Amino acid sequence: MTETELKLQVPATARSALIRAMRRAVVERTRLRAVYVDTADRRLAGAGIALRMRQEGRRWVQTVKAQGDALLERLEHEVVVSAPAPGGIAPALRGAALAPAIDPQRHAGTPVGLRLAAALAVPPGEPAPELVAIYRTDVVRLHRRLRDAAGTVELALDIGCLEAGGQREPLCELEIELLRGRPWALTAVAARWAARHGLWLDARSKAERGERLARGWPALPPARAAAVPAFAPVADASSALRRLVAVCLVPVLGNAGEITGGRGTPEHLHQLRVGLRRLRALLRLYRGWVADIDPGWEPALAEVFRALGARRDRDALALVLLPARQAAGAPLIAWPEGDAPDADEGSPATVLRGPSVTRLMLSLLGFSLGAPGTPAPAPASGIRPAAPTAPTAAPAPEPARRSDRELPERIRRRLARWHRQAMRDARRFEALDEPARHRLRKRIKRLRYAAELSAPWLPRKPLARYLAALAPAQSALGELTDLLAARDAFRRAGSDEPGAWFALGWLSARAEEQARRCAAPLRAMRRQPPPW
Repeated sequence: MTETELKLQVPATARSALIRAMRRAVVERTRLRAVYVDTADRRLAGAGIALRMRQEGRRWVQTVKAQGDALLERLEHEVVVSAPAPGGIAPALRGAALAPAIDPQRHAGTPVGLRLAAALAVPPGEPAPELVAIYRTDVVRLHRRLRDAAGTVELALDIGCLEAGGQREPLCELEIELLRGRPWALTAVAARWAARHGLWLDARSKAERGERLARGWPALPPARAAAVPAFAPVADASSALRRLVAVCLVPVLGNAGEITGGRGTPEHLHQLRVGLRRLRALLRLYRGWVADIDPGWEPALAEVFRALGARRDRDALALVLLPARQAAGAPLIAWPEGDAPDADEGSPATVLRGPSVTRLMLSLLGFSLGAPGTPAPAPASGIRPAAPTAPTAAPAPEPARRSDRELPERIRRRLARWHRQAMRDARRFEALDEPARHRLRKRIKRLRYAAELSAPWLPRKPLARYLAALAPAQSALGELTDLLAARDAFRRAGSDEPGAWFALGWLSARAEEQARRCAAPLRAMRRQPPPW
């Protein structure tokens, strides 16, 4: 069995209005108290599996979940446990009735049960690993059904807390689960409720947050680029693009959850921006091949990228440039105050919680689930919105003049053109001015990410060698860009402080040195033949 759902975070200011909105139809109220178990060495968490026993009102339900094949899909199997058994896990559920013992064999023979058995497997003769309580949840759920043009969903508002290791963390989230119909019914409903109540998308599960709380981590590890799936030799551009959009959204949504939750680090922000870059490269690669691409997505993604860029520049100064200055014996400096973004309005968390970003992410997510793209409405202010819709018809096919068999060749032709542009600029790098050098860096990034996302249609080993040649050139140019961004920030500040003038001179000298260091990786990149 699988479940398909998404989750929206609910700010405290929206809770009362959201409860009233839930109660405008027939709504059920259920107390849910659950304990999640694992082995002492966290075998289940390492395999991406969550195993729990939950008291749902008066009944007990044992459930195991694991990631499914699609972005919002989870493998799930649940068993109603009729009666408690001695030796259960009662201490883990304070205030609850005696809990039944968890038995992994209850899921035997199911797809997710096979994963569970593999994670718990031990060599012959060794005892089965003991399952211990790791964290628990205690929530009150208000849930109701809602019909949409594309299907029927369940809205579930969970208010309560996570508990682990003597620590508690509040929970207030709206889960939307597909009961029947088209999967993009989820994003259509989510878009309306998010816009009405100021909610934002969050890809983190309760299990992920509970594991982080139990381990005492300040944040979940940053999400990185997901593997590109295999495709049939003949794949239509629309289907390929939808699957690849889902791949690109994994690090974007995963890192956005930690940032909007107030736990993001510079690496979360960096990986999120890499995900946005990959999305932009992908949409440029498929431009003109898929009728359902919303032309508003690319500029909207670019605007989000720029909005997060000021903080990324500050992070680069703090994490890379300042330690280098200190190692060289130079005095410490701080980012010029006159050039700093507002601590609240310009923060990554504020940007990512914004309604425009939420609409954009839901629109792309809906597209990955099969919904046709639709023209975005004109922007009122800020980032251009791109709102999803909920059509009942199947997505429109590509134009008939485009043969599915042409996709690999079209990809190779477009990559070849981008390759020629990048190599032409790389050959004359020393003669390029700063804007042209920055353009070269962007071209190399676009080429690298587009080639990575085209892996199913390119020879594996030549592609690996090609990407290995692009990466150092991109990295060297990235260091140059960071130095120039810091230099320009000090120039704009116009400070008369001696330390600021010293920093400006040091950054300018380092930028010139780094520009010379770019020559070697650019030459190596030019010597590497492309894999097409």
